Amino acid sequence: MARRTIRVSLALAVIDALTGKPVLRGAKVCLESGLPAIRKSDGYWVFVDLPPDFYTVIVEAPFYQKRKLQIQVGDSFSLIQVAMLPGKNFPFSQPVKWLEGEFSIEQPVWAALEEDPPRFRMIESFAKGAQDISLYFTGTAFSIQRIWIKMKGKKGKLFWLSPQPNRQGEYHIDSPLPWEIDHTAKVLPVVEVERDAAGHYEFPLLPMCKSICFVKQDGTLLTPKRRTGDE
Repeated sequence: MARRTIRVSLALAVIDALTGKPVLRGAKVCLESGLPAIRKSDGYWVFVDLPPDFYTVIVEAPFYQKRKLQIQVGDSFSLIQVAMLPGKNFPFSQPVKWLEGEFSIEQPVWAALEEDPPRFRMIESFAKGAQDISLYFTGTAFSIQRIWIKMKGKKGKLFWLSPQPNRQGEYHIDSPLPWEIDHTAKVLPVVEVERDAAGHYEFPLLPMCKSICFVKQDGTLLTPKRRTGDE
């Protein structure tokens, strides 16, 4: 009897959006149709043998805001990182302020976080078109992370950032730099803002967050920078 080959169509890593750490306890991942993902020993959630199409994936976990994502599955394997924002019932170890508001635009909205100490710091200059950059990183280990790079006088841009294997401090970005950058560039971690059907959002402001601004998918500012101590 011929053995049936099982094809992994989609794998998801579920992480805390603010810390980058895996969300392990009580997480559930399924398609909107109800089909559950398979939890693997390496922590990934996988769907197998999905026909190429667009799928709605629902991710839930205790103390976190529910995520609902539209994901395109093709003939090849896809790996998606799902960042979960803590909800108002999350057991934070320190007092947390909440920023609330509404965005009516249909495209994704990202919160760019200026932290103290900064999670990333540019340590040298890079030419326009570069895709390999060096950064000083103070956070916890990650496999891939969304960042916003902003040079004074230039429009900001969103990138996916991934570490270079066995090359400490060196990272790869998913698209070429549209301008030259130097040590004055701001490199900020960004978190996709989860909104309800009316566009309302609730965003936790941790003590390490000095300021926050919201940006569009193309990297342009949606709101001016606001200092979190003013909230």
